[in-house]
Amino acid sequence: MSLVHKEEIICPKCKTHGEFDIWETMNVDLNPELREKLFNEDAFFYRCPKCGMEIAVPYDFIYHDMKHKFMIMFSFFEPDEFDYEPLEIPHLSESLKDYTFRHAIGLFELKEKIHILEKGLNDVAIERMKYAMSHYECPQFAEKGIKLYFSDVRYDLPEYPLGSILFTVNTKDAKTKIYAFPLNLYKHQCLACEIDPRMKVTGAEKVDNGWMSMKLGGDNKGKIQQEAPEETCHGFYIIKKTIRKSKNNPKTRYLEGIAHTNGDLLFPMIFEHIRWFGENEAALADLGNKTYILTIRGGIFDPIKYKEEQQQLEKNTKNK
Repeated sequence: MSLVHKEEIICPKCKTHGEFDIWETMNVDLNPELREKLFNEDAFFYRCPKCGMEIAVPYDFIYHDMKHKFMIMFSFFEPDEFDYEPLEIPHLSESLKDYTFRHAIGLFELKEKIHILEKGLNDVAIERMKYAMSHYECPQFAEKGIKLYFSDVRYDLPEYPLGSILFTVNTKDAKTKIYAFPLNLYKHQCLACEIDPRMKVTGAEKVDNGWMSMKLGGDNKGKIQQEAPEETCHGFYIIKKTIRKSKNNPKTRYLEGIAHTNGDLLFPMIFEHIRWFGENEAALADLGNKTYILTIRGGIFDPIKYKEEQQQLEKNTKNK
């Protein structure tokens, strides 16, 4: 349900008293008008009935979308000493077991997160994709504080017949640029999130660039304690560790991962063997009885699954 209470507002200009709705929970299925009020920000402005003065009223609340099964714990301002600890989820009933829970700070982040989750996308994969683009492909973005934002998924761009994913960049000159990438790149990030244990989310976490940096090892947290070798591939290099035979480990194991010279551990050391191939923009990696392709964009590609999908696509095309 939606929960709301009235708060008294005194206009600082004409001293007129009035009441304003403070929403503790916005259920946009029960009160669909709230979504529009959030996006046009009317939900956070009180207009004096006498003099017409607009007064900003920031407040925190829970955004609840039953149709798309997600809840976002929203904070208007970042708390002091914010540490990315997951927020506790209150009153978790059986009907909410398959929900996605997130924490968002600031309206811009909240709106982006709503767009992503309404489309049924994996927001962790989106953030991983954004992080790779702004730290590896276009490091000037991270250096200059330029942020990427999810925009849309499209299937009508001729250059990407299997779909595209769009991001926007707001530059300092107030110009907005749109970047389109094949949707397959996003799917590769989804597989990376399945395989990489660091990408698991517990509780209501704030999944954003800072969260991804922390998980991958940036900002001096968990950096690789190993100097990069002289030979690197686009700033990446293969790292190795040995797990000695013990009571809990019946035989000595040799595991490998991929790190970046900036200290990020792009792929954790969970693979049995990694080797570069092609133009060294990807690597073959053995995990159990499967061989994956690891891309320097941070995605993981299953060549066998891709072949099966292509065969099915060709079959569907012929049937049409």
